[in-house]
Amino acid sequence: MVTDQFEFFFDVVEQKRAGVASRRETEREREREQLAAWFEFMAMGHPEATEEDRQAARDRLQAAEESLIQARADVAEAGRRLVIFEDYLRQCSPA
Repeated sequence: MVTDQFEFFFDVVEQKRAGVASRRETEREREREQLAAWFEFMAMGHPEATEEDRQAARDRLQAAEESLIQARADVAEAGRRLVIFEDYLRQCSPA
């Protein structure tokens, strides 16, 4: 019975690890989006760009930066919690 519980707890921790990995992938996607938005924003310095173009690029860059900040916070929080789960799993280990 104890071994079955430990295996279940191990699976829970594995799910938490997968969640952290998924959040890291989201963070990488947000980094690419932010870089693309930065490029678009910088390109709007072109003399042919209108003020509307510039404002749209500014808005996109701001949104991309906010998304990236949130993604980084999500990774940090998920990682922090994973450490807690892993530590507790070690305590539950059927030595």
